[in-house]
Amino acid sequence: MANTSLLLDLPAELRNTIYQLALTHSEPLHYRMPKDGEDKPYLYHREAPFQQGDDEKLVEYNQLKYVNKQLYAETAGLELKFNEVTLSEASGHESPSDMLTAWVSSISIAKRSWIKTISITCDKYDPKCFDSESAEAVARLARLCNDIPTMRVKCYHPFWTYANRRHYDVVFFFMAALSIYYAYRGESTKYLIFDEPEHTMLKESGKKWREPCKGPKVHLAQLQAENLRYFPTLPANFTVPVIKANHRVAEDGEVILEAEQWIGNKYLREWMEYGI
Repeated sequence: MANTSLLLDLPAELRNTIYQLALTHSEPLHYRMPKDGEDKPYLYHREAPFQQGDDEKLVEYNQLKYVNKQLYAETAGLELKFNEVTLSEASGHESPSDMLTAWVSSISIAKRSWIKTISITCDKYDPKCFDSESAEAVARLARLCNDIPTMRVKCYHPFWTYANRRHYDVVFFFMAALSIYYAYRGESTKYLIFDEPEHTMLKESGKKWREPCKGPKVHLAQLQAENLRYFPTLPANFTVPVIKANHRVAEDGEVILEAEQWIGNKYLREWMEYGI
């Protein structure tokens, strides 16, 4: 049967341009893991507002590949090339890092290079521990990132958050940051924020995470990947505060000279842009 698609009659270069326009979204796509009776995960665009229970209404973003065999061959997975992806759900005891590792590993080697940026967000964590993910899971993710250097992974940490402008929350935010830094990056004099007893305590928490009483020890080298970074989870429309030398946030309209500002201001901006 002759091809009746006018799209497929166009030159390949023009078709590729159309594919890019059709499969590019201004917002990140979301990953949906397979549910009962489904074979594969897929990417979708989450229309706002998204209500609990709307899961059944989700539609796979790339519908071009279902038109015919040729369009499937030319466009399957192509949305990875033009969009960032957010992964924000987990199943049972599976960690977000392991879920991302399993999903990316299932993608063909040729198409993995299409992946641009993947953000991991997680709404659940153990309040008794700065990281509910095991060091082994993070090591597996770091190994994957090293295998795919063109892929950027941004992990938004639920423990590392800035709730409001209270003194307690400012201190907790920076202690959480140092806990993460010492756990993932090891000892360093880079961030001299608190007194030595606090630093020692945070170093020990990171060491215990990497060297648990039960389970294998994970070495720092196994957690390192240039394209794997950790970011704070900040409220929507977050306004960067000015923090005074006493670790308190300046009031609206209060003028604080640069010499009177805490060094944490510099680190906060650095972490927001580049992560840890």
